[in-house]
Amino acid sequence: MLLELGIAKSYFNVNLTRLKERLLAAIPGLAAHTQGKHILLVFNDAFGDTIRNACKHDYGSEALHLARAAKIVRRAIFSMQQSFKGTFEVDCQETSIPPLLLALVRMIVEGPSSIKKDNKEEEEGEEDQGGAAALSISQLLSFSSCKQGRRGKTVRHRRNRECPLPVYTALKIHGESRKRGLVDVMHKLGLCISYDRVMDISTDVANSVTARFEQDGGVCPPKLRKDVFTTAGVDNIDHNPSSTTASGSFYDTALSLAQHPILPPIKELNLEQM
Repeated sequence: MLLELGIAKSYFNVNLTRLKERLLAAIPGLAAHTQGKHILLVFNDAFGDTIRNACKHDYGSEALHLARAAKIVRRAIFSMQQSFKGTFEVDCQETSIPPLLLALVRMIVEGPSSIKKDNKEEEEGEEDQGGAAALSISQLLSFSSCKQGRRGKTVRHRRNRECPLPVYTALKIHGESRKRGLVDVMHKLGLCISYDRVMDISTDVANSVTARFEQDGGVCPPKLRKDVFTTAGVDNIDHNPSSTTASGSFYDTALSLAQHPILPPIKELNLEQM
């Protein structure tokens, strides 16, 4: 634990009792003074409190606190279940991670006073801009967490703990570029899902559209609503190649639907002016 904090092994791999005895024997006038659980070697009792205040950095205690905090947060992460179901809800990012993790990350990013700041912003109705980074980091931490880490092995991401951010990032990259290499690079960095998972989602979406077509007997957008003013645009689709080797042509009709939940005001006609 201390090695992970950057403390050299020589600082704690020493028998403290024998070291104290050797120092007392080698330096005349040096005395050992007990300050709680610490033993200070000073020449005068008056310097005990001063030296203790200057050297009260306890790495072992900090490592223990970090281990306890990590255990609490990991327990909250693994207790949640989250999977992508084809759509991103309005509050999908907040509901995909435990509030404990988000609070801890935000305190790391903005300081412990960020909690009071959040409450003040909620009361005043201000836009929370500082929490966006903490929300993204929290999703990546939850997405990359594993119960048993293996050195040198690729982390296997479970589908029941897929947060919206890594899913959206991979779909956005693939939709804009269609390049597998970009998705693979981002996946290796732990920023998005794998390319194979993107293909699985694409297949699931295509299968759901096909099932909807078989159920309705036609192509109809899933978001189409009843009792809403709808306009349609109709045009022909013609494909008649001029090449001499063309084996056929294509002719069909395309129909585009657009719904208008809020209609513009209709001006009344003044018949006297007509």
